[in-house]
Amino acid sequence: MTKLEVYNKINRSYKKKLVFNFGSEAGFYSEFNNMVFAILFCLKYRYRFILYSFDAQFKVDLGWDDYFEPFCDSTNFSFHQRYNSRNNIPIVSRRDLIYKKLYKLLNPNTFLTQQLWPEFFNPEFEKEQFDIPELGIKGNLRESSRKIVEMIYNFNSPTKRKINSIIDQLNLPKNYASVHIRRGDKKSEVEFLQTSVYIDKLKQETDLKSIFVLTDDYAVFKKLQSDHPEFIYYSLIEKNEKGYFHDNFVRLDKEEIQRKMLLLFSSMEIICNSECFVGAYTNNPGLFAAMRLAANKIHSIQKASWYQFEDFDVSNHYLDTLRESKSKS
Repeated sequence: MTKLEVYNKINRSYKKKLVFNFGSEAGFYSEFNNMVFAILFCLKYRYRFILYSFDAQFKVDLGWDDYFEPFCDSTNFSFHQRYNSRNNIPIVSRRDLIYKKLYKLLNPNTFLTQQLWPEFFNPEFEKEQFDIPELGIKGNLRESSRKIVEMIYNFNSPTKRKINSIIDQLNLPKNYASVHIRRGDKKSEVEFLQTSVYIDKLKQETDLKSIFVLTDDYAVFKKLQSDHPEFIYYSLIEKNEKGYFHDNFVRLDKEEIQRKMLLLFSSMEIICNSECFVGAYTNNPGLFAAMRLAANKIHSIQKASWYQFEDFDVSNHYLDTLRESKSKS
């Protein structure tokens, strides 16, 4: 049996269930990373993981299956659109109360996302160890997450063909480095670093002169070209992009959402095939890349720790360590 077949055999053996709402509240990699943690929680504590993605904000027709191979049992039951989210939804009407009580009566062993979310989104869960020999999982959260990603992050054939076509058009060299520079609505969470910080770190780690740039702001790409012309740059950024704002993204029509998702997936594939990646653990693409790239290939300039709740150095890990190094010399 394949690992996925083994996973489904194990998963279906559990009596308690979690119906996990994927894709309805945040950016794709935020949703995906936390789904990985939910899957690990369910494996360790014996919950059957069931996917609900019919309300996903990146949906074209199906949700998860629009882009990926299915990996577990799923449901499209409309109840989950309104009542199954990360956070508790207040009961504002008698109908809400009746629906929720009826659902619990008919599904006594089934839990909704908000009921178990606090169990795997907390500092204590990040310290747990996992041992599931049937799936080759043994170790801490990061090591175990890597195994889940390898198992479930599989593009379907149409998506794979489109991604390959997008990547081929870039004519990337065999060996290249990559950077991810986030702008847009991320400003509300962390301070932005100057583009030169990324380049300085890249120069420390590699002699490669070809760089793929993942950014959501075309001005970042232009600044790299003007300030550091010694490099050859590649990117899928479009000239009209001025930063990613999730509220704007969800208002796009389905065709545009699909097009942008394919560009994002293509960019992440390029990053995960690069020789050296400079990004940050303060954003979810950086966290995701660290679950695929070898540890010696990824370098975070904001936040040394991959773990979300270890935020002691969020402000500027790279500059802080640089200052410490200079003071010793």
